[in-house]
Amino acid sequence: MHQTIITSNSPWWRINFREIWEYRDLIGIMAKRDLTSAYKQSVLGPAWFVIQPLLTTLVFTVVFGNIAKIGTDGVPPILFYMSGIDRKSVV
Repeated sequence: MHQTIITSNSPWWRINFREIWEYRDLIGIMAKRDLTSAYKQSVLGPAWFVIQPLLTTLVFTVVFGNIAKIGTDGVPPILFYMSGIDRKSVV
């Protein structure tokens, strides 16, 4: 059985910016495709990317700040609760 090993001519940390600039259209199309596929089924589309963490922060502020009366040690409650949101868990 014949095996072909593909290796790079340069280290991984050397980025060829000329090549990236040459394929900028392809990169843009692929980024647009990924965003479209991620938010295609949402009525709000990409705006949901911003709205969802804001709504989650608002709920945390009301529940933990106003109902449970949990202190934030002088930090504004909205900043405190927004800093605790992990983007992966919100989606």
